[in-house]
Amino acid sequence: MSATHPVVMIGVDAAELELVRRLAADGTLPTLARLLDTGSAGALAGDASLFAGGVWPTFYTGRDVAWHGLYHNKLWRQERMRCEIAEAEWFPDPPFWERLDTGFRLAVLDVPMTVATPKAVNGISLAGWGTHDVIARGAWPASLWGDLVRAHGEPAMPAELFGAQSPRTLERLAADLTAATEQMGQIGAELLGRERWDLFLLVFGAAHRGGHYLWDLSHVDAGALPPDRRRRLEAALAGVYGAVDQALGRVLARAPSDARVLVFAVHGMGPNTAWADRCADILSRIQSGGAGAPPKRGLLYAIKRRLPWPLVRAVTTRLPASVQAKLVTL
Repeated sequence: MSATHPVVMIGVDAAELELVRRLAADGTLPTLARLLDTGSAGALAGDASLFAGGVWPTFYTGRDVAWHGLYHNKLWRQERMRCEIAEAEWFPDPPFWERLDTGFRLAVLDVPMTVATPKAVNGISLAGWGTHDVIARGAWPASLWGDLVRAHGEPAMPAELFGAQSPRTLERLAADLTAATEQMGQIGAELLGRERWDLFLLVFGAAHRGGHYLWDLSHVDAGALPPDRRRRLEAALAGVYGAVDQALGRVLARAPSDARVLVFAVHGMGPNTAWADRCADILSRIQSGGAGAPPKRGLLYAIKRRLPWPLVRAVTTRLPASVQAKLVTL
């Protein structure tokens, strides 16, 4: 069994449609501009406003968040009163590509929020190479990961630096996301051109990471920046989108002439008005101002409070995934 027309699906994680339209119109995104002009385009209705972390599992299971239960990569388990990284053992069903008839030739690359190491498919599968949200990393066949490292180097997507930013960290992020996108474009083009796939599915993750930190200059004191540096930072997200557009063009150039092409995002992006990075300080002040006894603090908490967060993050992101999972529960 095989598809009459190959299907090529390219996801641009968290790409904001209105920003895409604006950048396509001013010439920054020529590949997407061509697709918008020659194809059909529209907005998807989904649950992103309720559970932004649940839309990718909804995409690959076809079920809503209430069914699959995965609303974020780290979950609060009420029955255990702790946070845990999502695990395949309690996830109800595999992604749709693992259930397709074995007559279809498949290439599935970097779909975010997949909870298990890729399983056997009639083709290849890759997880956690360049995604913004990573739960599981690996490849099918297992040798694919090493083959890609030998051909393209280690994954270029940087570890996320949570919390307060500086102009230097934002500039470094923009450069790293551009490099990661170029690498994924090279990988995608190589694998798409390798053979005639019935389904080729690839997701670029840089627009999501860039959107969180480069959407505006609220992370830094913009008024203190020299004008040239401020303009560069203001244009950084457009530069990341431009890198995605260039990589997209490189991949689509290898698509069969009769392929059905779908470029999509399961949710968009916008200004971040939350105070998540201030939550720990807010709770600490509330608790210290109460009349009751102060809460007990363990040694791990005391160490965490005293170490600079950028240093902690630099160390933890280099630990094996199994060790990181145990640290989350602690």
